[in-house]
Amino acid sequence: MRFAFESAADTTFTCSADGAAAVDCGSGPASSFAMSGLSEGLHTLEVRATDSHGRRSDPLRRSIVVDLTPPGVLIENTEAKVEGSTLAVSFSSPERNASFACSLDGGAPVPCDSPSTLTGLSLGRHTFSVGASDPGGNAGAPAVYAFDVVPAPRPATPKPAAPAPAAGRPPATAPSKVLPAPARPRRCGAPARAPRIQRVSWARGGRALSLRIGATRSARRVRVSIRRAARRYQGTGRAHPLVSALLPGHATLLTWRLSPRQRARLGSGDWVVSVSVSGCGGRFGAARVVRAPRGR
Repeated sequence: MRFAFESAADTTFTCSADGAAAVDCGSGPASSFAMSGLSEGLHTLEVRATDSHGRRSDPLRRSIVVDLTPPGVLIENTEAKVEGSTLAVSFSSPERNASFACSLDGGAPVPCDSPSTLTGLSLGRHTFSVGASDPGGNAGAPAVYAFDVVPAPRPATPKPAAPAPAAGRPPATAPSKVLPAPARPRRCGAPARAPRIQRVSWARGGRALSLRIGATRSARRVRVSIRRAARRYQGTGRAHPLVSALLPGHATLLTWRLSPRQRARLGSGDWVVSVSVSGCGGRFGAARVVRAPRGR
């Protein structure tokens, strides 16, 4: 990363990268300084100008965040068999500005958005993959969804109507009245229960968030969201969540490694960690407030 700066013609510049000792970095009216080999995280450059009379300017500071962590991606479809030649596949990424590229049956990846509609599917096995990348050029491993396209069931053929009896002759037998079969009650198994948040804590010096919840085997999916808390914790606001993920129902111990962009959003104050499940009986959720870590 190269920084350019300007001042009067009779000035000299000194530069300090990430708090290191200042070094000469050119003279007026214009010069530049390169920061190379940067690790992931926050970096700061400080520049001072000194004129021919020995007078020094106040420092000029510029900061950048280096992101080397590729974004993840989650496919929400779970059907193993699909009827018909059209299918809509939904997917998401915890990173807000991620872009997606999709591929069907090993074809070349093309830009796509969720949901991605697949058309003209033939009978048999198909594989759909989607990868995510961020504005920094980091590309994560693609997620893969395999499914089988099966024939749709044929509609029942109606039986031909019986011929009408001849005029003046009663029918040989009285028609019997056919009653519809009683509907069977729908069985949904054990009702879903509200998840229990057992522990929420920051890990790795505030670079990751650890969450332990009680087992929710009666639910197929667990949705986790981390949003900034509103005043007096009344609701979680409508701002984009720091983390939003859809996880398997058997997950109990979860740890998220926050990207530099997510850590920069933390700031100070309170965040609300909410966990919800849906299943037989409706949708249930629980939430807990956690304060942003200090000294990250």
